[in-house]
Amino acid sequence: MAQWKEILLSGSDAEIGSLSVDNSITGSIFSGSQFSGSFSGSFQGNGSGLTDVPTTIKVYSGSTQATGITRIEITGSTTDLQITGDDNEIAQISIEGGSGGTYSNSSLTPIDFPNEDNPNIPAGSSFTNKTFSEMMDLMLYPELNPTLSNPSNTLSISPSGFQEIKDTITITLSATFSKGSISPAYGTTGFRSGDPNEYNYSGTGVSDNPSTSLTDSETISNYEIQSGANTWGGSVDYDAGPQPKTSKDNNFGSALPAGTTSTISKTITGVYPVWATKNSITSTNKLTLQSMSSLIEVTMAAENDSGDKQILEVPTGFSTITGLQEYNPNTGQWQTAPFSTFTNNGTITHNDPQGNSVNYTQYEHNGTKTGQRDLRFLV
Repeated sequence: MAQWKEILLSGSDAEIGSLSVDNSITGSIFSGSQFSGSFSGSFQGNGSGLTDVPTTIKVYSGSTQATGITRIEITGSTTDLQITGDDNEIAQISIEGGSGGTYSNSSLTPIDFPNEDNPNIPAGSSFTNKTFSEMMDLMLYPELNPTLSNPSNTLSISPSGFQEIKDTITITLSATFSKGSISPAYGTTGFRSGDPNEYNYSGTGVSDNPSTSLTDSETISNYEIQSGANTWGGSVDYDAGPQPKTSKDNNFGSALPAGTTSTISKTITGVYPVWATKNSITSTNKLTLQSMSSLIEVTMAAENDSGDKQILEVPTGFSTITGLQEYNPNTGQWQTAPFSTFTNNGTITHNDPQGNSVNYTQYEHNGTKTGQRDLRFLV
């Protein structure tokens, strides 16, 4: 019996149950139209007209290859994964679930990793259900601790050093406060303590000053210098500081409670000046103020033909003079000289800054006329 076959004519519309071709379909059949149903084989084109194409593929075993994927989920034990985008850009990878997602090992690590000085993973560590990210963090991004520096204070005094007894002066005490540091700050203020709340002073003519500033000062007017040590002290009260944090926002140590810094003392020493024939052989002059228990070094003026002699005048209370040295400019050395070449003339007086008489012992050179020279009177 003859079999009839349908022939598709050019320009006609046809409805067929199925279509099988050996090579490919060409033409403009895709313009303004869509295929529906299921297809097998390969397709050409950019796929811009396709709908309901998933952007996520899930691989439970084996392997697959695809393009145009924006998310990949991998479940199961996977040891090798490579994703390359346009221009060899590496796409973001999300790995979820599966026995290969965690690492456990109860055997203690035998060494510090990577070194003993600053180990990311100390010797004796073990691991339980650590994910890949957690293990990488342990190895490459360990939890770091900050360095803590306690708060401190300073105190200075002006004028300082030696001042003449009974002199009346103005004294300024200058204080500063440092809140210390938490370094790195790791989300804190970076300061070990809170703000200062009061500056404390001790000594004559001072009072405490409430303040949150990092600097403070106290002035003592019309202060009369006393013999020996004239001493003042200073400390600072401060508020509690923040809780230090690690690089992973865990607590490190404890917050510094409110407290007081140590007391710093500053001293002006009251002394009487030594007098000598330094600038002129005909009269004595004050020397630079110095300790009353140390040697006296002075450049004596040259003696004259009128019989004026080199003189040293030492206040009562000064340490006893026990010897004499003279500087030899040729050798650059201090050489012992006989102190007997100076006669003790007894007591004379000089007035202090208040006009009161102060007793001095006068020593006068008794040898032949001598020129300018550097002398040390030893005590």
